[in-house]
Amino acid sequence: MKTLFKYEFTIQIILIIILLLSFATYIYSEDRLFSKIFIVDFFILAFIQYGLNITKFFNKKYLQTDFRNFYIYAATFVVITYVIYLLAEEFNAETLMDILGAIGITWIILSPILIFISLYISWFDAKNIEKQNLID
Repeated sequence: MKTLFKYEFTIQIILIIILLLSFATYIYSEDRLFSKIFIVDFFILAFIQYGLNITKFFNKKYLQTDFRNFYIYAATFVVITYVIYLLAEEFNAETLMDILGAIGITWIILSPILIFISLYISWFDAKNIEKQNLID
């Protein structure tokens, strides 16, 4: 886990570059493969960022900043409402799907914000750990 935390910023940057390249390629080509690559990469990025930040949130070694708190609460909102939406779709709960469809706009708005906040948190944590290593 220590190695993953050491390279998390780089991993996130690489996944974001792949995400942007697959999105741009999808726009300029008519190949549906790139839309699937975009969707898969988006969920991999979201899973990695959410997992890392949840782990850090409960770890006393990392500072509890406002950015980290906002990220955890906003990302948890997105995850929970998305799972409820999938369940409502599975069980044909039309009213609930209509409500969550409107909430889907917040998913579109929050997703890029959460991606960049996660990058900032990773950069901030790397700088803090670097300072701690110099002091210790």
